Amino acid sequence: MTDAHLIVGNIAADGFADGMITLVPKNAPQAIAQHVMAAMGLDCVSMAAAGIIELADETMANAARVHGIELGHDIAGFDLLVTGGGGALHAARIAEKLGIRRIIVPQNAGVGSAVGFLRSPVAFESAVSVMAVLDEIDGQELSDRIRRQPSDVRAIVGQVVAPERISTAIKIDLRYKGQGLELCLDVEDADQLISGLPALAEAFVTRYTRSVGFALHDIPVEVVCVSVTAREQRQIGQSAAKAPRVSLPDTAQQGTRGVFDLAAGCRIPYAVLERAQLTRAPRAGPAVIREAQTTTLVRPNWSVRSTDLGHLVLERDAP
Repeated sequence: MTDAHLIVGNIAADGFADGMITLVPKNAPQAIAQHVMAAMGLDCVSMAAAGIIELADETMANAARVHGIELGHDIAGFDLLVTGGGGALHAARIAEKLGIRRIIVPQNAGVGSAVGFLRSPVAFESAVSVMAVLDEIDGQELSDRIRRQPSDVRAIVGQVVAPERISTAIKIDLRYKGQGLELCLDVEDADQLISGLPALAEAFVTRYTRSVGFALHDIPVEVVCVSVTAREQRQIGQSAAKAPRVSLPDTAQQGTRGVFDLAAGCRIPYAVLERAQLTRAPRAGPAVIREAQTTTLVRPNWSVRSTDLGHLVLERDAP
């Protein structure tokens, strides 16, 4: 995938990963030619590379479609929030496929998972796998299996968190037998599993109906697992430091780069900008937004602006 992005011009070897990873652009065409062009009988390496990216975009968009259908949601009505090193490269094309009109690229999106991990409250979860039809479960036995877990998970979190700042929760994952859509319900305590399983089944049916619009009355409800979590009670700051900005005029940029467009069958000039250059004023695409951890691709008919907190917002023009 990196070879494909290099060939079409979405990324550049210069400064990739803030210089910590060295790319060899001259090897990319050979790799694509050997493994893709020859096998498919193609004669244009740029077209082959663009096809690889398009296939990846369609795979990700289709996964979002399926997820939306399972939850009963119209994906087009949502914004697309992207993270990871490649998320902002693929976001605009995925959004076009899904009918989404706005994309948010958070500050430090390329390392968002690591930042989130470091900022998250300390927690530990222990889960007991059940995988049995609810009507066939011995509630007393299931209760006995998890009775010690709240104190056990609290003890683990308590190694770094004061006892008064730890809370515990018990949850049960239920689904219709044979389905993949699981719903998680709260359990008051281990004793609720002894006589309260029928009530949990009713709560599952209610939640399922609210989520997808109907219930499957002839299919038994299955318990997937019961989990116990101990979590630090900590307030996450609602504000963040503003992103540093570079005092450059709105027209300042790092030149242009030809990016191959699959639909047009040719390269289109994209402005190359540094993320810190962007302001609250929308900047029309096409453009490549560079930063240390990722690259944001602003396709034609999209615009990009920066919020006060340094997040990027891409919006698609009306058709």
